[in-house]
Amino acid sequence: MGSMAKAEGINQDRITQLPDDIVSHIFSFLPTVDAVRNTLLSKKFNQVWTKLQTLDFDSEREFQKCRGGTAFLTFVSRVLYFRDGSEIRTFRLKLSRKRYLPCVGDWICTAVKRKVVELDLHLNFDVWTDFELPPCIFWCKTLEVLKLNLSPWEVTDDIPTSGCFPILKFLHVTVFNPSIREMEKLLSHFPVLEELTIDGTGEDLDDFGTCSFQVSASKLKTLRISLESLSEPVDIHVNAPQLESLDLQRLGLTNCFLDGSANSLVNASIAFREKFEIKGLFDLSDSTMELLNQVSDVKSLSVSAHCLERTEGHKELSEIHWNPPEQVPSSLLSNLKTICFKGFKGRLFEMEMIKYLLKNGQLLNKMTISTGLHLSYDRQNDLYTEFMMFHRAATCHVEFMYMEV
Repeated sequence: MGSMAKAEGINQDRITQLPDDIVSHIFSFLPTVDAVRNTLLSKKFNQVWTKLQTLDFDSEREFQKCRGGTAFLTFVSRVLYFRDGSEIRTFRLKLSRKRYLPCVGDWICTAVKRKVVELDLHLNFDVWTDFELPPCIFWCKTLEVLKLNLSPWEVTDDIPTSGCFPILKFLHVTVFNPSIREMEKLLSHFPVLEELTIDGTGEDLDDFGTCSFQVSASKLKTLRISLESLSEPVDIHVNAPQLESLDLQRLGLTNCFLDGSANSLVNASIAFREKFEIKGLFDLSDSTMELLNQVSDVKSLSVSAHCLERTEGHKELSEIHWNPPEQVPSSLLSNLKTICFKGFKGRLFEMEMIKYLLKNGQLLNKMTISTGLHLSYDRQNDLYTEFMMFHRAATCHVEFMYMEV
């Protein structure tokens, strides 16, 4: 018994002897309400919560069963009011109740005054309540990471065209039917932004008579766009002369124009819209072909085409034909080294495309072909035998990935 008590005493001492900053760091991984509860369990640590540099508030996670909604409002306000003078590095806020709206701006501005570095806002109010982004966000001189998931929202007209987001490097915007006017005001001026992600839905993006807005960021290196369920395609013009990586999902629902932004591209991933999203006849538009031409010289290109068939309703009108370009692209002749073809179905135009790539890929080292599930094992063997007969560079290895049927 004596040895057990001694061991327990040692373990207890190890915990209580930890410096406050170490304890604060450990509790920063917890929701703030849990961090506060745990620090209050020990007299030594009962003030540690006032030094937390990560604050994570979620009204539905911790206060869903509280009636009236005042418990969450009171908790957040008291945590911010009774903190010491230390900085807030990360501030996360998730809520959906309209009654909190009058306090949200003050909470955000308090985090900004405490030199917040990462701001993560997930605010979902009803359609009749617009949340106006506080101007303090735009002026914040310490903000490097901004994540916005807002519905609905607006930007004040008092924001000037320069001086905003002075050190912001990462921006992730999840939109739900915003107006083009608000998108343009938010996305127009980023002096040092390096990574931008835009996703969500945009049914009402044409409410001002146009479906077009511009992203302007002179230092932008990575751009991801995935807008879903658009009744009409939205045109996004990108002015980013240092852009290196482009990830574009549901091409056709979103049209991307790289206005002077393609010369520096290194990696590009483009996925066409899903087949079930197509209404009526679908053809590759001129803008889509222009985009594909602009990214043809990148070092790594991934193209996912789920709907390269001409369809109307459920009736297939015709099979797509492979029409090779009049001149072999220079990137295929002198740059391309690896090709991965996924979802191969054994159709004629696929065979012709692969034959063309193998024939003209002078520096090809490897082509990997993954088949669809509907192909029989015998059919897959026949196709592989045919591939082996295609002319290709001596250094090129063809790998056929069999799928079990």
